[in-house]
Amino acid sequence: MSLTLGARVTVAAAVLLATVLLSSCGSTWDWLWTRDTGRPVDTNDMVLNGNGAAESEAIFEGAVEYTGEAHSGTDIYYVGKGANRRHIIVIDAGHQLKGSSAKEPNGPDSTTMKDEVTWGATGVYTNTLEYDLNLKVALLLRDELIRRGYSVVMIRETNNVDISNMRRAQIANKYSAAAYIRIHANSWTDESMNGAMTICHSASNPYPNCAATYEDSRLLSELVLEEFCKQTGIEQLNVREMDNMTGTNWSEVPTTIVEMGFLSNKSDDRLMATDYFRQEAAVGIADGLDAYFVRLAEIEAEESRQLAESIAEASREEASRDSEPEEALSGSGEGIATAPPMFSPAPTVTEAPEDETDDAFDVAYNR
Repeated sequence: MSLTLGARVTVAAAVLLATVLLSSCGSTWDWLWTRDTGRPVDTNDMVLNGNGAAESEAIFEGAVEYTGEAHSGTDIYYVGKGANRRHIIVIDAGHQLKGSSAKEPNGPDSTTMKDEVTWGATGVYTNTLEYDLNLKVALLLRDELIRRGYSVVMIRETNNVDISNMRRAQIANKYSAAAYIRIHANSWTDESMNGAMTICHSASNPYPNCAATYEDSRLLSELVLEEFCKQTGIEQLNVREMDNMTGTNWSEVPTTIVEMGFLSNKSDDRLMATDYFRQEAAVGIADGLDAYFVRLAEIEAEESRQLAESIAEASREEASRDSEPEEALSGSGEGIATAPPMFSPAPTVTEAPEDETDDAFDVAYNR
């Protein structure tokens, strides 16, 4: 969830207090990030905390060992290593082998119904199938992120699955993903259209849990697009804000759709068909994620600094108020003390104030 500066300062204060309170717990919380294996985890696996009591490792339930091979099914979870382990990145290779015209709501409680998942586009010059292109890049991105120590969840690792856009977003929500990366390719009736873009929702998205992530989703989209285009050399377009994407509207975590290029454009189509582009695309998205987490750390550091300044200022004001009675009794400095009044006026009491417009390619290739 993305928070305003004021809200983040409040949260930071709470975190500081929690840190102090938990510091006395020794290694009670260490179990969360001490497991390095990616093997399937038995739900009965337990470790001892600092007090000798057992803690469940349910956080790792269902994790699989990374072998570089593709797994069947959906929701494939790999536990990372090192400092990046705490960042769970959910990767969705858009579309699948067969589309589904069954309907699902465009967002929580929405009366607008859209296809669960569509077939995707086809390269007009290379006949590249979008669902297959998306998956190839997604698997390369998985490999790159795991090399960098990130924990990764793959929505799918094969084309032969059946999972709707809504359910894909719900998987990202289940893991409280640090970032949800949706990989797609564009198509348009005008064959001259080319280049890459990213898409996120707007600040006025009608679904509150989605709208709450706007600031982080926008930042994620900007940095991923910048690094993606820098790495691949493809034309950089812009970040578009759209509120009609089912797979985004159901998301409650920072989300971006990466539209890698136009399969309807001769140059983009041929470029995306190359192994070179696909590998560089994965590196570019990973670089964007690195930049995103660095920027978030910088923002948090600045908010912590502002919080510390606010606390120091409040302390100075309190100290100043405490010194006022003593100054009043010290007189005028000419040896004549001023006696305090026998009665002080009653303090004044003040009440606290009470507190979709679809583009053509979006219609044809539902996200």
